[in-house]
Parts: sequence; structure tokens; C-alpha cells
Amino acid sequence: LPLLLLHSESDEVVPFSHALRIHEAVAGSELRALRGADHRFSRPEHREAVVEDALHWFRKHLCDR
Repeated sequence: LPLLLLHSESDEVVPFSHALRIHEAVAGSELRALRGADHRFSRPEHREAVVEDALHWFRKHLCDR
């Protein structure tokens, strides 16, 4: 199954290295690294980027199946 990881390089709760390890362990996974975002993507521009990335990924992997 396809897997999308959205993670901030500056996450203060879950280290970015955890996302990297998952990405390396799951063949075909996609990792989107957001710079400067906190754990909850509190800033509007970070939330917008996450939503855009997720929508693009959903359309690519889940539509027309």
C-alpha cells in the first residue's frame, strides 16, 4: 500500500529521524519534509502546505481505483 509521511524537520515532539527510518523501511513510501514547522503545523502556511501535499498524494494514489 502507498504511504505518505508528512513531517517537520524541526518537530519538537517526534524527531525527524523517526520519519526517515519509517521512509527507509517502507518501500515506495513518500516523505515530505517541511522546514521550520512545529509538531502541529501551527502556522497557516505550514498547514496549507500539508493539505496541498496530502490532496496531491490522495489524488495520485486513491482516485480512479
